Amino acid sequence: MVDRGRGVPACWSDTATLRYYERLGLFSTTRTAGNQRRYPRYVLRRLAFVAAAQRVGLTLTQIGDLLGQLPDDHAPTQQDWTCLAGPWRQLVQARVRELQALQHSRRVSGLRLPVPDPVRTF
Repeated sequence: MVDRGRGVPACWSDTATLRYYERLGLFSTTRTAGNQRRYPRYVLRRLAFVAAAQRVGLTLTQIGDLLGQLPDDHAPTQQDWTCLAGPWRQLVQARVRELQALQHSRRVSGLRLPVPDPVRTF
């Protein structure tokens, strides 16, 4: 188990964000006798997944749906993550198509709107 001060990288999420993610059900924690949160180590992988999914434009609802396919009471196995890869890939590819359509419509209409950087497919 790790706590916010030791183990959960500050660059990933601040305390308020971690609590918000917990309320959304993206992960769960345990509490000490002093009511401090303790995060199982596998939560770090979930946080990395949330960060990657947000970078490609997935909503927290979509991310929660994906993470809902993983076990919540123990560390996911390699097979668990592999099963998640199919739906993840489909969502990422759909997002890439949306961005490409936006870029195309911008060219056609002649607008000079900023377009997000292209997203690599996995």
